[in-house]
Amino acid sequence: MPSISLKKSISSFVDRISSDRTRLIPMDIESKTYVEAVELFNRGWRHHDKPLPQVYDVVQVVFPETIFKPYLDYREQVKRALRSRPKLRLERFLFHGTYRACLLGEGTKNARLCSLDECSMCSILRSSFDLSKCGSRNTFKRFGDGIYTTTCSSKADDYVENTSGDAHLRVLIICRVVVGNTFRHYVNAPQYVKPPSGYHSVTGEPGWDLNYQETVCYREDAIRPAFIIVYGDKPKLPVDEQLGSPYELVARPSLRARTAFDTVPITGEHAGQRPPKLSERPQGGHADKHVLPTSKRAEPSEQDAPGFTPNLKPEAHP
Repeated sequence: MPSISLKKSISSFVDRISSDRTRLIPMDIESKTYVEAVELFNRGWRHHDKPLPQVYDVVQVVFPETIFKPYLDYREQVKRALRSRPKLRLERFLFHGTYRACLLGEGTKNARLCSLDECSMCSILRSSFDLSKCGSRNTFKRFGDGIYTTTCSSKADDYVENTSGDAHLRVLIICRVVVGNTFRHYVNAPQYVKPPSGYHSVTGEPGWDLNYQETVCYREDAIRPAFIIVYGDKPKLPVDEQLGSPYELVARPSLRARTAFDTVPITGEHAGQRPPKLSERPQGGHADKHVLPTSKRAEPSEQDAPGFTPNLKPEAHP
C-alpha cells in the first residue's frame, strides 16, 4: 500500500492567507488523504496486546508561512545533499504521542487550540516542536535529546495521555519529518545530541534494545505536525447521551467496515431538544427526522466551529 503522497500535498500545509495562527482543516472521509492517513495508522498498529482502535477523524494542520518556511528551507538543503543518493528517502510521515489537557478533536465544538500551559498537544500544533521541552515528561531518552517519532502508531499511543477527565477519545499527531540519510541504531545511545557526522537523523531498529522502530531528529526545523488523527474505543454510553443536545450523532462509514462518528447541530423545530436515544430510533435510522444521511460528511458552520476553515485543495509541488 503506497504511503501518503508528499509531493502532491506539501504546498497545502502552508497558509499564505492567515499570517498569525495555525488552522485545522477536517479531511473529507471520502478523500484520498483521509483514507491513506487511516491506512497508515492501521498498518502502524503493531502491538498484539492492544486491539486496533476505531478512527473517528483526520484533521490537517496548516501553519502560517512564517512557521512552515524553516522546514521547507531545511528540506531543500537535505534534498540537495541527497542528489547523489536518490534511493534515500527525503521525508516521511511518522507518529508522535503527547499529553492533551483539552478536548481538541472530540466533536465540532472542540475545534480550537486551547491556551492551557499543560496541553502539549495544542502547544505543538500552534508553533511546532520545541527541543527544550522534549523529554520533559519522560526522563529516559534512548537516543539522547531529540524529537521522537515512529512508524508504529501503537507505540506512539503509549505516550498519549488525556489529563482531562471529560476526554473520551485519544489524539495522535502525524508528523512530516525530514529523515534524509538516517543512522540506523540497534542499541541505546543516550549520549546523542545530534546525529553522527554525515547523517540527518537517527533511527532505532528493533532487535536488541528496541521492540518497535523509532526515528529521532535533533533540529526543530526538521519536523512539522501534518495531521492529527482522532481515535479510540466505542463509548460505553450512547454517544448522543454523552454529547447532549443540541448535537446529534451521525454515523460515518470508515475503513474495514468500522464506524466513525461526528456531530452536527440540530436546527429548526428540534433545536434545543434532546436527541432520541439509539434504542428509541426506528430501524434504518433515516426515517427519524433527527438522523442525517451518512453519504456525505456534514460540515460545521463557522459559528459552531470557528477554528475550522474550508478544505484546501492540494497543489503540486514544483
